Amino acid sequence: MASVLELLEGAGLYRPPVGRLCDLEELPPVADGHRELTDVLSDMRDEERW
Repeated sequence: MASVLELLEGAGLYRPPVGRLCDLEELPPVADGHRELTDVLSDMRDEERW
């Protein structure tokens, strides 16, 4: 029996990762006048009503 990932890959809906997470380069600093993504997401979560 094929796994879910194998089925998705066979359908062209999934592509296995290449490389290792620790090989990623550090992100460049945020430009002046812009906010960190984590701050934006945090604000969006605070504004969300349940």
